[in-house]
Amino acid sequence: MKKHLMGLMAVLMVLAFVTAVFAVSDTLVLKSPTKGDVKFTHKKHTDALGGKCVDCHHKTPAGGTPAACTTCHDATGAKGGNVNTKKAFHDQCAGCHKKMGKGPILGKCNECHGA
Repeated sequence: MKKHLMGLMAVLMVLAFVTAVFAVSDTLVLKSPTKGDVKFTHKKHTDALGGKCVDCHHKTPAGGTPAACTTCHDATGAKGGNVNTKKAFHDQCAGCHKKMGKGPILGKCNECHGA
């Protein structure tokens, strides 16, 4: 019995560690140097997309862990020749909102920035 309890405790400790390491904050703040920051609710978007992380994290290999957008995109677009963060977010986020016909759209800046 004692061995089973110790084994269960070890499994729970590993699960707690993995959950803490891979947990995604629900509200992300995307910094904008000119228009005001954008508050992004991760769970709301994940739920809307049915949990398909690759819809946004488009370079994630099958079975891989999604990386933050800034892993590939930076302010200048210098990381590996990728587009800069502004273009990446405007194309990806506004493009998805337009395709789905809901949420803020490109051209109405204050619907995302400073909200």
